[in-house]
Amino acid sequence: THQETRPRRSTPANRRFLAALSLALVTGTAGADELLATSGPINPNLLTIDPATGVVLSSLPISGEEALFGGLTLDGDVLYTIDGYNDPNSDRTFRIDPATGIGTVVGNTTYNWHFRSVEIHPVTGALYAMRDNELYTLDKAGGAGSLVAPITGSTLNQATAFAIDLDGQFALTDTGGQGLFALDLATGA
Repeated sequence: THQETRPRRSTPANRRFLAALSLALVTGTAGADELLATSGPINPNLLTIDPATGVVLSSLPISGEEALFGGLTLDGDVLYTIDGYNDPNSDRTFRIDPATGIGTVVGNTTYNWHFRSVEIHPVTGALYAMRDNELYTLDKAGGAGSLVAPITGSTLNQATAFAIDLDGQFALTDTGGQGLFALDLATGA
């Protein structure tokens, strides 16, 4: 059974994102924090979860996707992610209406994304994306990706997820269990 939900808005004071999984923390219709998450990569649902209890509050099927393997970020009333399989084909910048679950292809990124994560910069509004150990921006109107910089670090193994806090500070995690890394958005270092 799928429950109808209303659009969720977040304010700058409480707009926080979790990038380790496909999650976005938002303020719900009743003013309480809620998590938005995808249920899995193939035929996913958009889940609204109570962060205090882990209870799924609602579930909507996401339409129009090929495969959503990771990274979900909220930009106003729209969710962004990267859609596509780990195959030789270009993956797509993908937009989801959180009130309905309706997905829309924005356009091809012109890249294939293996480890992927997306995040809206809360100060500039730019849509950043990470694949493997490279940082990109994604065009919110056309979908194309533009390389910003390789992601480097002396103990960095394989970058897997990232987040940008309210002040625009960037942090990422990796598969090697080395911990949390700070990153300069201009240089990737």
